[in-house]
Amino acid sequence: MSFQAMAWGVKQDTNSSISKLVLLMICNYANEKGEAYPSQEHLAKLCQCSRISITRHIKDLQKSNFISIKKEKNGAYGFNLYTLNMGYVSESYKPLVSERDLAGIREIHNTQDKLKPLFFDKFWESCPRKIAKKKTQSVYNKLVKSKEVTEDYLIKTMNDYSVSVKDTELQFIVHPVTWLNQGRFDDKLEVKVKNKNWLAG
Repeated sequence: MSFQAMAWGVKQDTNSSISKLVLLMICNYANEKGEAYPSQEHLAKLCQCSRISITRHIKDLQKSNFISIKKEKNGAYGFNLYTLNMGYVSESYKPLVSERDLAGIREIHNTQDKLKPLFFDKFWESCPRKIAKKKTQSVYNKLVKSKEVTEDYLIKTMNDYSVSVKDTELQFIVHPVTWLNQGRFDDKLEVKVKNKNWLAG
């Protein structure tokens, strides 16, 4: 998270409270360049509204020049790259942040912390072999915190893995903690759908 991005986001006046919340959530995932790539599904869960609503508010933010959007692709996985239009600031520049700004940032993080277990639960539901939940959650949280992968990507790829091993004997299905530790979320999977094979991941 870029502290500077969050401080900037708190000070912006948007067209609605939901647009402001969406902007702050994007700020929360921004790097030092003001770039972030949370999925719309993830933003919808954090903001507790529909994906259609998120799409509309993101378009409003783009139209109002708060953010720029670029379509990117990582293998078969496409995503939006959001860039905050904060303007160029020297790396040595440290903005002064008021207590009011800090209170707003803390509130966003408190809300997000309460919602975090919901994403792991969704991941756990997708696991075809449910073993060592606490250990799995610990590894899952470390991966997400390191920003190596997004929670949406882990949920999607675990779901793909679950589909690919649907007819596999339980003893040959990888434990979820092993799946995470070995980076199996980047595997190319052959999934059988109505007697046809296709690659997932």
